[in-house]
Amino acid sequence: KYMQKKRKMKINKKRLSVFISALVLIIFIVYVGISGSNEKKSEKFYLKTAVVKSEDISATVFTSGKIFSSKHRNLSFAISGKVENIFYDEGDYVKKGDIIADLDTEDLLKRIRSAEMNVLINQKNIDKLRLSGEINYETAYKNSKINYEVAKKNYNDNVKLFNEGVISENQLGDFETALKIQENEFVSIKKKYEGYGNGIDLEILKLQLEDSNNVLQELENDLKNTKLIASMNGTITRKMVEEGDYIVENNASFTVETIDSLIVKTEISQYDINEIDYGQDVLISRSGDEEEFKGVVSKISPIALESTQASVVPIEIEIKSNNFYKPNYSVNVEITTNFSKNAKVIPYESILKDDDNKNYIFKLEDGKAKKLYIEKGVNGPLLVEIITDELKIDDIIIVNPSKDLKEGSIVESLNDEL
Repeated sequence: KYMQKKRKMKINKKRLSVFISALVLIIFIVYVGISGSNEKKSEKFYLKTAVVKSEDISATVFTSGKIFSSKHRNLSFAISGKVENIFYDEGDYVKKGDIIADLDTEDLLKRIRSAEMNVLINQKNIDKLRLSGEINYETAYKNSKINYEVAKKNYNDNVKLFNEGVISENQLGDFETALKIQENEFVSIKKKYEGYGNGIDLEILKLQLEDSNNVLQELENDLKNTKLIASMNGTITRKMVEEGDYIVENNASFTVETIDSLIVKTEISQYDINEIDYGQDVLISRSGDEEEFKGVVSKISPIALESTQASVVPIEIEIKSNNFYKPNYSVNVEITTNFSKNAKVIPYESILKDDDNKNYIFKLEDGKAKKLYIEKGVNGPLLVEIITDELKIDDIIIVNPSKDLKEGSIVESLNDEL
């Protein structure tokens, strides 16, 4: 009986041991499951971060262009002829009003002398006709004037007698008729006297004189046009004629340019032109040169030009600083289109867009990601200005955040300094 009791106790202990072992196994499995679940919930992201900085930032448009003189004129003779003298050469500086070259005038001077003679002859013919008129009509003119004055006096005297009733109306009419006859005679003789006789002859001579004067005036103008005069201050950059050459009127003979006052001509893509405005600052340089020169946008074309890829708009840039450039140099152009001083800036790679196309970033706060919506300001080449009161200078933001990153995700910075 004792032995049975002892055997029973051993069996119970064995069962208890098995139960305890099973219970421990269950507790372990549950623990491992809970630990795995917690670990999954608290997945950690290892990402690059950046510090929000305060610095001046500018937006720029880069392009290339060519140097031109701000002013240039192609000078040409207004008449044809042979070049007799050239007083300036390429590279020479001229002032407005300087005579650069002239044409041979020998033939022109002969024609002017002939025209002057024609004017003189026509004037002499008119003088001769005047003298003839004065001789032939002087006596008749004087007599008709006396007769007219007498007839006018008689009429006026008889008007008084008529008013007093001394003479009749018919008698007064006779005096009025006599006055009109003498008046007509006087006017006719006066015209002949003052018109040098035959009126048609006088008109012909006057027309001849006018025509000869016009010819002379044209030749004298041609004489003035034999001199090629500088119309502006500048440097002669091209000379297309030599002494002895025969030139045709209005063909360019010299080019004068303001090589000390230069502009850059370039073209801006239709996608960037809305950022360009008058007076914007420009940096101008040549490939391989360290020196940069300053300029400003001075002209924007009102129309676009077709291009192989996208339409472009021509603009001009006035170079403001002293430089060593020459017309036709190729240069690089950097136009500052926007500027912000002491701006809050972050890398471009930090900014994401949501489904509504709104910009947002992730700020690293207490080891976790915090989502912040922001507005973009000035776009620099590497950094961008952000506008939000929720982000301060020296805050930490996440760069190139993972697509799986959410609000509250645990993040550890890969940057050595953080």
